[in-house]
Amino acid sequence: MKTQMRRSPQQEVSPGDAPEVGTLSRVAEDGKPFVEYRGSQGERIARCAAAAVPPREECAGAAVLLVFEDGDRSLPIIVGFVSDSLWDAPERGPQAKDAAGAQFTAKLEGKTVVIEGKDAVELRCGQGSISLRADGHIVIKGEKVTSRARETNKVRGAVVLIN
Repeated sequence: MKTQMRRSPQQEVSPGDAPEVGTLSRVAEDGKPFVEYRGSQGERIARCAAAAVPPREECAGAAVLLVFEDGDRSLPIIVGFVSDSLWDAPERGPQAKDAAGAQFTAKLEGKTVVIEGKDAVELRCGQGSISLRADGHIVIKGEKVTSRARETNKVRGAVVLIN
């Protein structure tokens, strides 16, 4: 069983140990982020532990939460993006958007990616959509729907209706 070290109230947190909000100044062609923060004296290259990252063109100027490797203020690590709200409008619920309201892309890597919704999961783009519902209904809508297979293309069901 791991034990956690806790600071007593009288111990102060050194500046290198405390998280800090900085600014993502730019992203290099190879994807390396550069940040500025209090006392950085210009841009510093940073490592990144953030899971969701806005598109590259929207990164410059974004507020980021930084921690410092081993308390060394010359070794910043981005742990997340900072915004004033979780989503753009409370009545709409969580959206994949940054603080400015611009949509961003999340790149998920792994052998299996699971996206789960309590009632439904929906993918939409223009006139097309794919909806997966908790009751087992799957609805695919679009102006034109194409199904292609390199080998057999099967349609199975207790009843199959065409037209």
